[in-house]
Amino acid sequence: GLYATPSTDTAVASAPDDKSGVASGVYKMASSLGNAFGVAVSGTVYTVLAANLNLNLGGFTGMMFNALLAIVAFLVILLLVPKNQTNL
Repeated sequence: GLYATPSTDTAVASAPDDKSGVASGVYKMASSLGNAFGVAVSGTVYTVLAANLNLNLGGFTGMMFNALLAIVAFLVILLLVPKNQTNL
């Protein structure tokens, strides 16, 4: 999507040249693990609420949980990504 190429470039560009393959592999593994974890947690939130209350509340809460995770991810990126990278 819109983030995959820039985030991969950033992850690989910040690594030394001789470690770019390792950086790419670690990035892909972390990305896949994060995606799997996000789907599992979101699905669990939806299923628990939909089974106990109703489908609309389960869907709404699942989407709000995803929005909260997106906001947290954005804040973590703002805090942890160095701002003075000139080699990109």
